[in-house]
Amino acid sequence: MRIESFVDASRPSAAVTSLFALRDEAALRSFLGHPATADLWIRVDAFIGPHGHYVSDRPLVYRAASLSAE
Repeated sequence: MRIESFVDASRPSAAVTSLFALRDEAALRSFLGHPATADLWIRVDAFIGPHGHYVSDRPLVYRAASLSAE
């Protein structure tokens, strides 16, 4: 597993995005179902403040070729 965190300071209040990279979908399901994961979200919320959690099995940011220029 790998964890990367990014801060987006382009907004009125900075946004923190953390990416959890797991080896496969089985590892993702195991991570999400583990009792310690709920405690992790509570600890993160206590550090950052209440916020939403979003889980995706696809990239959250990607290049839009039709909107890009070389």
